[in-house]
Amino acid sequence: MTSVPALMPPISPRGMLAVDALMPPPEARQRARHLLRTARSAALSTLDPSGYPYASVIVVATDQDGTPVFPLVAPALQARNILADPRVALAFAEPGAVDPMARMTLVGRAVPVAEDRIDIVRRRYLAARPKATILTTINARFFRLVIEAVSFLGGANRIAPADLLTDLAGADTLLAAEAEILAAINARPGGGEAYAVRQGGRPGRWRAVGLDPEGLDLARGEEALRVPLPECATTPERFLALLDRAG
Repeated sequence: MTSVPALMPPISPRGMLAVDALMPPPEARQRARHLLRTARSAALSTLDPSGYPYASVIVVATDQDGTPVFPLVAPALQARNILADPRVALAFAEPGAVDPMARMTLVGRAVPVAEDRIDIVRRRYLAARPKATILTTINARFFRLVIEAVSFLGGANRIAPADLLTDLAGADTLLAAEAEILAAINARPGGGEAYAVRQGGRPGRWRAVGLDPEGLDLARGEEALRVPLPECATTPERFLALLDRAG
């Protein structure tokens, strides 16, 4: 009987790198999660029928648990490639970063967003990326990345896919009230400006565009900021109380 070779991991092992000690695991996880939540674009690589990889820059956002989501117009080559073979890679870099190590690659499978989450994903995406409205036309399909492997800082830090995602258990009431909480924050004098400034952002018209049990996402034009909570919140009341203590 012919033996079946073991499947290769999504990212080929590279052995121990000399820079492994540059960032302790907790710090690496925190920075990687922040990058995922604040990145506005990423390079999407799909597998083309020619056998060559095909890469293009796309506008991305995250679902409530941090899963990367993005729309693709049906006739686009990337969409056709994904429907033929869902294996993809997403490469991120910190906005405006000059450090060439401030980067992350996620490898996994791009799958269509489930029908019962389409409205939530579209609302969050458009709130965070209003200039990308044309990408969410009737001919577009939203995809989510099922993360299978992570390479952070050029592979220098070992991060598991689960390390990037937020546990949503018990937070149903908070997540259901997301739109109302964001509207209330944006209706305050200055909107999200006070929170942004406390995080080091420039004064201006910052908008609250998303939330989850671990923090609040803000946007100002093409800028993005994350306001981490001092601890997880699972209810609207607890979220707002912790938000006022954040920063």
